[in-house]
Amino acid sequence: MMFIHIVAGSIGILSGFAAMLFAKGSARHRLAGRVYVVAMLVMTTSAFIAAAFLRPNRINVLAAMLTCYLVATAWMTLHRRPDRPALLEYLAMVLGGAACLYGFAVVAGGERGGMAGFGLFFGGIAGLCVVSDLRFMLRGVISRTQALARHVWRMGFSLAIASGSLFLGQMKHLPAWLLNSKLNVLIALTPLVLLVFWLVRVRFPPWRRKTRAGGQSPLAPAR
Repeated sequence: MMFIHIVAGSIGILSGFAAMLFAKGSARHRLAGRVYVVAMLVMTTSAFIAAAFLRPNRINVLAAMLTCYLVATAWMTLHRRPDRPALLEYLAMVLGGAACLYGFAVVAGGERGGMAGFGLFFGGIAGLCVVSDLRFMLRGVISRTQALARHVWRMGFSLAIASGSLFLGQMKHLPAWLLNSKLNVLIALTPLVLLVFWLVRVRFPPWRRKTRAGGQSPLAPAR
């Protein structure tokens, strides 16, 4: 199980960085994105099994649930119709709700310090995302700009969780030269920098090229 987790996580992080660096909409970006989604779903599933049953760790269980939910909903934002929610959308929302409740349960269960902070933060993020899901489901429409922003930040934040888990959470397994140069910190924070950069490009028209669909047209499923 740990071998699967390590391999899938490594592929996920590499493909995630590639997807964020390649031109958006390009063939390379789409390929890297597909690899990232598959790798992260495998990684989070194996992480959940390991943290829940093999090496119990409540924060890792929460991180796996949240990351899986973010990746799945980020993909669905561009590949499915928001005005026609079906089983996948409802299952994803249930997962997000479960992550939210579990995060607050970690705090209520007696965790203190950093662990309680992670539980509160991750649980809060999951809760806000579920509220956003409900909002778009009830409205039945989402603009192109909103969809792109939702896709970018959920993909980017899931990559930040994975990158931080490796380069900050597993420092004892990293080579000394990486730790001494603080490159592990730089790599861990890079997804957040790229996330802010792309959100600015997406959310503010002067910073991005106009698309044929425009900023207010309903989102059609990607083909």
